[in-house]
Amino acid sequence: MINRDICCKHLMLMALAIILCHPIVLPAAQPNPTITDALGRVVRLPDRTERIACLYAFSGHVVAMLGKADQIVAVSNGLKRDILFCKMFPGVTRATVPKRQGAINIEALIGARPDVVFVQSQTGQDPATADRLDALGLTWIAIDFHTMAQQRNAILMIGKAIGALRKAKSYNAYYTNCIERVSRMVAMIPLENRPKVFHATVEPNRTSPRQSLPSDWLAQSGLNNVITMDPDRLAGGNKQVGMEQILLWNPGVILANEPGVANFIMRDSQWSAVRAVRCGRVYQMP
Repeated sequence: MINRDICCKHLMLMALAIILCHPIVLPAAQPNPTITDALGRVVRLPDRTERIACLYAFSGHVVAMLGKADQIVAVSNGLKRDILFCKMFPGVTRATVPKRQGAINIEALIGARPDVVFVQSQTGQDPATADRLDALGLTWIAIDFHTMAQQRNAILMIGKAIGALRKAKSYNAYYTNCIERVSRMVAMIPLENRPKVFHATVEPNRTSPRQSLPSDWLAQSGLNNVITMDPDRLAGGNKQVGMEQILLWNPGVILANEPGVANFIMRDSQWSAVRAVRCGRVYQMP
């Protein structure tokens, strides 16, 4: 019995010696995942994302769509003024508003204690704002897009950042399926039967530039967007088009964004000679 005990002790000592000579190597801790934002910055994501600042309205819509509206703690003023959005997600009405017009109120943003901050690229391109966000150790991500492909990428980026990547991929699959269905239908329409379209944005004579999401939508829908046919006709950065040019284009369809613009175009004498007005094909976008 004594010999057995001694043998066991010898085995235990041998095992201990082996462990000490060959320590167990634990796997190295994996670094947090990263994403590359719209400015080309590689952003390391936090361990947990439970408090989200949406200082770009689009990001707030996506966060809510992906089921994380209850985690929004700071928003742009535009989201606070979005009546339907606030009715669907009343918690947003209690969110801090660090950005109304122009610069971000950094103190108000810090007070919201966000784990991640979504901003528009234009905001992130301001050196003073970027430096302050970095100096305070905030994880901020610039979002921007001008095409449907870029928009889908932005949705994936937001989904990954807030821990909802699977839902983001599911939505993008639906988005892509819609594009493919429309493409199949459009392919059957002869080129000569596709109407010329003018897209009025915030004012009757303002339109979307060639490199923009609305222009991408129109092209995908098989429509001949007049601005893509003659992009140099835009006046400066405000995307204004002269009435003479619109008369020369003579679009067969006009789509208007802002409430009341379609009615104005239909009633204003300057527009009366445009084919879309004469044919009653001026449509107010929902």
